[in-house]
Amino acid sequence: YYPEIFKAICLFHSHTRADSEEIKAKREREAGLVGKGLLRLLVSQNIPNMYATRNLDRFKDAVEFSMKIARGLSEEGVVAAIHGLKERPDRSVILAEAKVPCLNIIGMLDNYIPFEDVSMKTVLPPGSSRLILEESGHMGFIEEPEKCRNGIIQFLNNIG
Repeated sequence: YYPEIFKAICLFHSHTRADSEEIKAKREREAGLVGKGLLRLLVSQNIPNMYATRNLDRFKDAVEFSMKIARGLSEEGVVAAIHGLKERPDRSVILAEAKVPCLNIIGMLDNYIPFEDVSMKTVLPPGSSRLILEESGHMGFIEEPEKCRNGIIQFLNNIG
C-alpha cells in the first residue's frame, strides 16, 4: 500500500508464487499433524530438509539448534504460519512491476524451493540482481554466511 517507503526488496529463500495444489495439500497434512500434537514429528522431518542434503553432517549442530527452536514454538503459531503460507496469493506481477530493485537470494540445493521451477522464473524489476548460493539449501545465511553477507552489502552499495 505504501511503495514509496521502500528503497529495495529482498527475497531471501522466498518467491512470489502461490502454492500449487500439491503443496497446499502437503501444508494441510502438516497443519493436521501439529493439531494432533505431533509438532516434534514435523520438526524432525522438516528442519533437516531446510539444509542442503549434502550439508547435513557439516551443519549437524546448526540443524539440532534449529530443531530446538522449532520445538519451542507454539502449536497455534505453527498452524497459523502453515495456513498463511498455504493461502498466500500470487504476487509475481507486483514484484515485476515494483519501482525498486530486488535482491533475490536463491539456494541451488533448496529442498523447498526448486531452483529451476520457481526461483529462476521470478521476473525481477529493473536494477535487481540474483545471488545464487551454490552450496546452500533453504538456510543460506547458515550454510554460506559470508557469501550472503557480501552479496547483501554489495547490493545495498549498488542501489546507493
